[in-house]
Amino acid sequence: MPAPQPLPAPSSCRLTVLKAQRLAPHVLQLWLQAETAFRYREGQFLSLMLPDGACRSYSMANAYHSAGRIELNIRLIEGGQVSGWLAQHAAPGLALSATGPYGDCCWQAGAASVDIMLATGTGIAPIKAMIEQRLQSGLTRPLIVYWGARHVDDLYLQELFAQWMLLHPLLRFVGVIDDSATPARTVQGCAAQDHPDLSAAHVYACGGPAMVHAAQQLLTTQCGLPLENFHADAFEPASVAATSAPTAGVTLQVTDRAGQTQPLTVAVGQSLMQALAAAQVLQGVCGGKASCGTCRVALPEPWLARLPAPARAEARLLRALEQPQPNQRLACQIALNPELDGLQVSL
Repeated sequence: MPAPQPLPAPSSCRLTVLKAQRLAPHVLQLWLQAETAFRYREGQFLSLMLPDGACRSYSMANAYHSAGRIELNIRLIEGGQVSGWLAQHAAPGLALSATGPYGDCCWQAGAASVDIMLATGTGIAPIKAMIEQRLQSGLTRPLIVYWGARHVDDLYLQELFAQWMLLHPLLRFVGVIDDSATPARTVQGCAAQDHPDLSAAHVYACGGPAMVHAAQQLLTTQCGLPLENFHADAFEPASVAATSAPTAGVTLQVTDRAGQTQPLTVAVGQSLMQALAAAQVLQGVCGGKASCGTCRVALPEPWLARLPAPARAEARLLRALEQPQPNQRLACQIALNPELDGLQVSL
């Protein structure tokens, strides 16, 4: 398999709303225009910032366009700070800030018998972007999409998929009214029933953590899917959640990008990212899910040897980032404990 292309380096950009409309009662579509070049790979996401500084992450829902037009599908959450604000104020001409792109759930090089794509809710957005890109280059093998929702009205792209299927015989779309109490009526359950042998397939999953974990477990154990052929945004939490009242502390030696080193005393029982973010020396975008790479740090070899080996999601993302180095780790995946007193960290 050819080596994966490096992911575009994250950067900041200004976005202007071109159009805002409802695709479904609880889904807002935004078309945005980037003022400067914003290169991304289909399947990645950005962090959108409101004028008051509140941020949320949303996946690009269209194939990369050199003209800088970006589509987002935003789930409107009752009481949601960001989605609620956008539902009220998003209109043509509104200026917003964003950083990105982040994530590595993108098309993978290599042969496969079939590509299976699983989505729930607005997890269809990055799937749609990936399909658009693949249709532009031409399908050479079957591509089957399973999209789950609680209600038929939530399958807001059904007509688009129907049009695509008329033009592309290798594309198949299956809408699933999700019933988690009935395993066969979930997207992963339907995929497993239709494809009992996935030993030569690639599977892409975008949606809630429960679906992603259940799909990986079911398809790798019962359908023979190789673990390395299961691709999803890493929904894993930080290695250790913060305790309610941590009291023990360790002192870190933190070297910033200017080469200045300062001691930083922090509590154990939290991730390194949480500690660095609280000290305002680092900010992770994905909240500890090992899917953005913004908390990448460098550690000297003696300290690397004291840490558990990186999990698959972390190792995969580190390899995909620009200029990967063997001494790099994701701070969100490092659990602070008393044995790490004196840890040397370079930002």
